[in-house]
Amino acid sequence: MKSNSERCRMLSYSGTCALWLSLALGLIILMVVLTRPMHADAPRRLWLPLILRGWGTGAMPTPTPWCDSYEPNDDRRTNPWGPLQSGVPIQAKLCRGDPQDNYYFDTSTTNNIQIRLQLPGSLVNHTALWLYPANDLDHVLPNCGGGPLREADYRCECSLPHAGRYVVSLYTDGPSDDVNPYALQVTYQEAPTPTTPMPSLTVTPTSTATSTPVATATPTLSETEAPTRTPTGASPTSTATPSSGWVTIKEENFEGSFPNAWRLEGFDYKWGKRDCRAAGGSFSGWAVGGGSRGQSLACGSNYPDDVNSWMIYGPFSLADATAAEVLFSYWVYSENDWDTLFVGASTDGEWFYGPYASGDSSGWQNGRFDLTNVDTLGNLVGRSQVWVAFAFETDDSTNRQEGAFVDNIVLRKSATGSAGLAGPGPEE
Repeated sequence: MKSNSERCRMLSYSGTCALWLSLALGLIILMVVLTRPMHADAPRRLWLPLILRGWGTGAMPTPTPWCDSYEPNDDRRTNPWGPLQSGVPIQAKLCRGDPQDNYYFDTSTTNNIQIRLQLPGSLVNHTALWLYPANDLDHVLPNCGGGPLREADYRCECSLPHAGRYVVSLYTDGPSDDVNPYALQVTYQEAPTPTTPMPSLTVTPTSTATSTPVATATPTLSETEAPTRTPTGASPTSTATPSSGWVTIKEENFEGSFPNAWRLEGFDYKWGKRDCRAAGGSFSGWAVGGGSRGQSLACGSNYPDDVNSWMIYGPFSLADATAAEVLFSYWVYSENDWDTLFVGASTDGEWFYGPYASGDSSGWQNGRFDLTNVDTLGNLVGRSQVWVAFAFETDDSTNRQEGAFVDNIVLRKSATGSAGLAGPGPEE
């Protein structure tokens, strides 16, 4: 029979062995985790925050208090904060003991979005940003985000596979900053809830047409909003036209310099003056014929995916008007209902409302947009600041030849009544 001292030595030895066996087993498990193959859809860097807890029955450490008003938002599945408002930055912190922040936003379009993340110096080279569809939180969207981010002012543009909810996740691989915030801004497009239907683009025969109207595609109607914009520039000066009662505010036939007073917005493809097609003269405006990549696009080429090209004019005044309209020629060949030429008006330079056309217009047609009857906005006469815009927007599939052109644009107002509203469109 063993003595008490011998029994104590054996228990001490066995306890030490158990401790070393536990440590060895934990190391083996950790090595397996760190060396396992990564899924092809997963981010290239494995973010594995390790939390080492003390052994024994001591009290748990006191959690760090939330250091910004968006917490708790450390789990993209259960508590992302939102919704983020388009174009509105928020400031928050990646706090000590909380290496992840999550936010969501909702969009009803598949237009590209822009993400901007401004980091304090302490988090540069230690932070990752990923975008997840809310219906598939196991897979990040490709070409959208990354990590570790190596610049303090990170920007990216992301294409969306579908409308709906998305989650933006921020991670840190260790460092935290309870003092200096980061700034996150997501800019996306939202379409308003449809209200009363708008009449279609008014199509009139061209000057060469017979008494039988030219066959045209029936435009599909929708309300569309522009990305957030800040109005710039003074109101353009109106000039009188020979037509009795009408004053021309802006005329554009693309034969002179361009974009002149137009403000162009888009990404690699913007509106451009090109000689591919023309309703009159030698040039017209091609919706994808400008910009860093569009300017080298050959006539006859298919338009690209995910275009969001805007041509905006204003602000101008209709304070003294009793009638106003936009006359123009247009040519459309696009995926029906999905890739659209839009004409709209705005009273703030940010949200534009009006009809759009898609499909095949069967050549050049003349259009008329009545500014006394704009969907949602109503009658714009009497307004001191008004904007008009032409836009071409495409989805991520089914491209056709060239897409959309406009020509012979005449923006005009009347201060003597509405008799001229039924007048002819732009001459070819």
